[in-house]
Formats: sequence, C-alpha cells, structure tokens
Amino acid sequence: MKTDGGVVIGDSFARGTGSSDGVGYPILLGRRLDCRIRVVAAGGCGFVNTGRWGPHRRRRWLVPKTAEFLLIQSSANDRRSPDQAIEQAMNDYLDRLHFSARVIITGAIWCGQDERNLLHRVTAVAQSVASVRGVEFIDTREWHLEPSLFHEDGHPTDDGHDAIAEMLADSIETTITRT
Repeated sequence: MKTDGGVVIGDSFARGTGSSDGVGYPILLGRRLDCRIRVVAAGGCGFVNTGRWGPHRRRRWLVPKTAEFLLIQSSANDRRSPDQAIEQAMNDYLDRLHFSARVIITGAIWCGQDERNLLHRVTAVAQSVASVRGVEFIDTREWHLEPSLFHEDGHPTDDGHDAIAEMLADSIETTITRT
C-alpha cells in the first residue's frame, strides 16, 4: 500500500521507548505500509493524563491535515482514570481535531498481566467513543502479545515494537481498503 503517509499520536510506546535504537512501532508501521509516518508522542500521556507535556501542550497535538490517516493510540497511562473522565477527554480531543482524513483509534496496548483488566477497561471506553463518533477502532484486546515482548517497565522490546507494528498494519490495511 503506497500512501501519502500517516500520523501516529501516542505515548512513550509511540515515541519508541524500549527499543534499542529509538525506532518504535510507528516507524516500523510506516515501513510495513510503505508510507511516511509522522510521530507525535510524549511519555506519560493519555487522553486524561497529560504526562510531561501538561494540558496546554497537549492541545498542540492537533497536527497535520495532509496525511492519509491519523492513528490515535489509547494509553495505559489513563488506566487509573475514571471511565467518565476518559470518555470526556476523548470527546474533547476529537471535538478539537480538525482532520479530514481517516481517523483510527486503537485500544490501549498491553503492558503487563496485572494491568490487563485496567487496559481492557480503557479500551472499552475508547471503543464506545469511537463507535458513537463513527471513527474506526482497532481492538487491541484480542492481540496475543507475549510477556517476552515487553521489558520489566512495561515498554515494548524491539520485537514488541515490531509485533505491534505488524498487528496495526494488518488492521490499517483492512480499514483503508474498506473505505
């Protein structure tokens, strides 16, 4: 699939944390899809948790309008936030988003067995918002990512970033082909 490119918005996973060379799943995704990917990411960020950027900088994530798709990664960083807060923050973000191409939201990406139920909850909220808003959704709850694909701190290894990129590429090719 040759495209004009995509934008991935996310947290430290999207930034490439955990990879040996700083090349995270978004860049690997671009290689798989044969397109350029612009990455807008900050450690600790989610829809509710603004991480290192703080609430005002988070608004700067309203980025390029020229890409073929925008992938918004739901984050494990919101796992301790109430469902209503996640839903409100997602809707507020989508309301401010001025992007005419395909918008795809992913569920939260697994970062440890004891966090799985919390991540499933974040993913369920994201799925609900995506459904109401008519936005494509990639359900990460069905992904089978082995613990060996993650470091002890929960970030993906090189193989973990590659596995995430592969699963996303399969889903994105399907959603773009369907439209």
